[in-house]
Amino acid sequence: MMDYIVLPGGFSGFEGVRDAALDPGTYPAGVSLAAAFRPHIGRSLNTVTVTAFGDDTAALDRLRDRLLATPGVSGATADRLTPVAERNLPLIAADAALYTNRWFHCRSDLEAAFEDDSLMSWDTWEADNGVHAVGLWKKPPENGVTSYFLIARYASMGAWANSRFTTREGEARPDWAIRFARRRTYLVDTEVITTNCIGRPVG
Repeated sequence: MMDYIVLPGGFSGFEGVRDAALDPGTYPAGVSLAAAFRPHIGRSLNTVTVTAFGDDTAALDRLRDRLLATPGVSGATADRLTPVAERNLPLIAADAALYTNRWFHCRSDLEAAFEDDSLMSWDTWEADNGVHAVGLWKKPPENGVTSYFLIARYASMGAWANSRFTTREGEARPDWAIRFARRRTYLVDTEVITTNCIGRPVG
């Protein structure tokens, strides 16, 4: 499973939040992989997001408690998600790549269709656009909506812009663009931030 933790630090608290998120000592045994990201579009720059992975729920709970108690954090959130597909976790690295964190809020009665169109599109989407789907996770349904969380890795902001299905209108659409357009009809909403990975303290 994965915990997605959002840690707003503000102007005064960012450095302490960043340091706590990057300190391997923050992470209990049982957390098998963790990475920290800093947004640049879609959320305050003075925020750190942490993705932490493991099968030990008690270890993930302790990590949540430690990070949420970091001095300077205000308005933090944490979500626990189960994997749909973890495809390229080893590619997460503190380098020049762009990582998107995207939520898809899908009608729960269309979960199977959403997952099929997502996973079946990845091979051609990656090949056509030089992108890598890192993984897809989901939360339990709530009020008829299932929220999915996707991390994808891009070489640049331009690569991200060119990989969206809306850029393929007016031409013969590849299979992935057809599936993405169809997948959009399953949604009640979607949201995205772009980030850079600032460290991988575990794993």
